[in-house]
Amino acid sequence: MGRFGGVIRITSRRVASDISIQIIASGCQHTTRWFEMMKRLFWFSMGVLAGVFGWRYVKEKARDAASQITPAQVASDLYDGAVKLATQGAEIVRNLRAKDSSFVADQSDASRSNIK
Repeated sequence: MGRFGGVIRITSRRVASDISIQIIASGCQHTTRWFEMMKRLFWFSMGVLAGVFGWRYVKEKARDAASQITPAQVASDLYDGAVKLATQGAEIVRNLRAKDSSFVADQSDASRSNIK
């Protein structure tokens, strides 16, 4: 390759084909960069859209839940829970007394058989 008056003079076809390959390759790099940027822009946009619509969905669900919760509803739920807890506690005490009385009866039967 020689240089004459600021113009590149190509002396062989092989060098000319190498130069054209370099030009095409640099064009591919530019295209690849553009494609990568478009992919990033697409996924960024999808994330923004998901965030916006997700926030709106959560906000709507929170409003619906808040409208269903009233002081009367909370008091009713607390009363029902207290009644259920008291009922279960009374049942546990009854079961323990029944087991205790059967245990005492078994112990008294065992003590009577030891006396004889």
